[in-house]
Amino acid sequence: MKKDDTTKLFETRKEMHDQLLFLSVWLTEWVYLKDLHYQDMYAREDRMNHLLRIILGGAKGTGLLQDFVDAKTGGLITALREDFPTIRMEEILVFSYTAVGFNNDITFRLMGLSCKNSVSVIRTRLRHKIIRKHSERMKEYLSLLPKKGCRIGKEMLSLQDSSKAFYGNSKKNQNQGSPL
Repeated sequence: MKKDDTTKLFETRKEMHDQLLFLSVWLTEWVYLKDLHYQDMYAREDRMNHLLRIILGGAKGTGLLQDFVDAKTGGLITALREDFPTIRMEEILVFSYTAVGFNNDITFRLMGLSCKNSVSVIRTRLRHKIIRKHSERMKEYLSLLPKKGCRIGKEMLSLQDSSKAFYGNSKKNQNQGSPL
């Protein structure tokens, strides 16, 4: 793989982040509501979970997000499945969620995992599996599956700025400097 191809994939990853920004904001709200534990929201939560599976995929299969990532990356998810016939659905989900910039907090909650560290473990094991295989598309896979998950920082400043524009600065954080 040429350096230009890797640069192009990095740009594709950035484009996917930008295009799915609205989804990240919505998921952040979902996490917030989920943590409130309102009893009257169980029916809404069931409906939201059903819609999330259609959009984001789940244990039973892929969703619109995986189709989107596959289309934007020239069929990398399809190729990943071909190169690794025994790949687990949770690995496909972590791959796609990481590629579009979902952080570990959102990913572990979407997948129903026990903790944020579970996401890192799955991502690390998948990276090692990809490296050991020496697939033709290894560099492409790894360019969308960084060693560390997306965190609020340089990579996610656009999300933070959008959130501030939508919700305004909280009084708690108004006197704090940049997160970097």
